Amino acid sequence: MPRREIIRRLGTSASQFYRLLDQTNYKKSVDQVLALLNVLGCEVHCSVNRDKVQRRSITKQQSSSIPATHSAKQKKELIIENGKGEMTTDHHEINWNNFKAKFNGKEEKSFEYLCYLMFCSEFGQDKGIFRYKNQTGIETEPIEKDGAVIGWQAKFLETKISMKKKELKQSIEATKRKNPSITTILFYLNQEFSESRGKNKKEPAYKIEIEDYAKSKGVKVEWRVPSHLRGSSH
Repeated sequence: MPRREIIRRLGTSASQFYRLLDQTNYKKSVDQVLALLNVLGCEVHCSVNRDKVQRRSITKQQSSSIPATHSAKQKKELIIENGKGEMTTDHHEINWNNFKAKFNGKEEKSFEYLCYLMFCSEFGQDKGIFRYKNQTGIETEPIEKDGAVIGWQAKFLETKISMKKKELKQSIEATKRKNPSITTILFYLNQEFSESRGKNKKEPAYKIEIEDYAKSKGVKVEWRVPSHLRGSSH
């Protein structure tokens, strides 16, 4: 669905729409997120769970007089569910199996569009970004921000990230060849990295290898993984 159509259906402005996608904006309401999911055709189920603490018993007559603001004092968990994927007020979980079922045959393009919106939001590209058909290496033309030339690529992976090491390095090489001035590439992945099992080591060897290869090409690699997707929903 075109971005303009989403904005029209939400009945909001472009700036409000991008604030809704902004992962650093913590003032958005659950209603706004639900409205966006509804426009995107997601099936939403909500349930409210009260605090698991002892409370005074309230009669039906008394409960009818409780002001609406009373619920703000209770812990609420709004669960948006497509299978076992859920979003609460504390975190956002995406069930990728359901994502694939929902966009069967189009999951890569759908994931790419989601990442495009995240990139535009993070870097303030309210008017969108120019792209070529069958763009080499990256999904759109790179942008300039604070002296850096930044491009991005979405990778919807069906296998472990470590199995795609060669492919990621080839993407870096092709991007730098076509865009010699590029300084930074953001990779959006639908998987998390596994922490190294080595003693006193955190970064997995394959991640370090990819980043070192990028450095040899004069490029810095930044990663956007599912934890960033959760952050953008707050």
